[in-house]
Amino acid sequence: MDKRIIKTQNNLKKTLRQMVMEKPFEKISVTELCKRAKTSRITFYTYYSDKYDLLNQCFEDIQNEALQRYEELEAENPEHQLNIACQHFIMVLIEIMGPFVDASAQEDSKAAATLFYHFAVQNLKMFKEANAEQLKTHYNADQLDAFLSYGLWGFVFAHRDKYDRKQTVEDAKRLIDDLLASSIFEHDH
Repeated sequence: MDKRIIKTQNNLKKTLRQMVMEKPFEKISVTELCKRAKTSRITFYTYYSDKYDLLNQCFEDIQNEALQRYEELEAENPEHQLNIACQHFIMVLIEIMGPFVDASAQEDSKAAATLFYHFAVQNLKMFKEANAEQLKTHYNADQLDAFLSYGLWGFVFAHRDKYDRKQTVEDAKRLIDDLLASSIFEHDH
């Protein structure tokens, strides 16, 4: 692909990601986005069908960032201890998705909240598939994914006025250890 096209698309995605932190996605217009990105609407519509298409592309980039960060952290877990892998997974979601959690909590921000939910569910499914032997549960997998996805959003969002990422990560690590030890998961005796 032409470097100019990549540069333009990256600029539009970067601009949208910044704007979503400032106001609800639903209140962002393509005209306003293009003006801020110093790109024409014609160029925008050359690459994206609408702002939702662009937001989906942003989440694909975020997915790649999350996977890369998770792999970096897992390099420090050569024995692939499940509790450490789970902690790394949650740390990545908090690190990468923290800003989007705040954005999705804004009033009238249904698109960001929906995409965060689908992002979290997709990542939980991938994580469970990679750790299927160790993560056997007594519950329906889809229901548990939904519960944990909304729970993660609530866990991060609950303290957003006094958000301390480091403390949230530490709290999440303890919660992961408690969840893994609970009767939610099957344990070999």
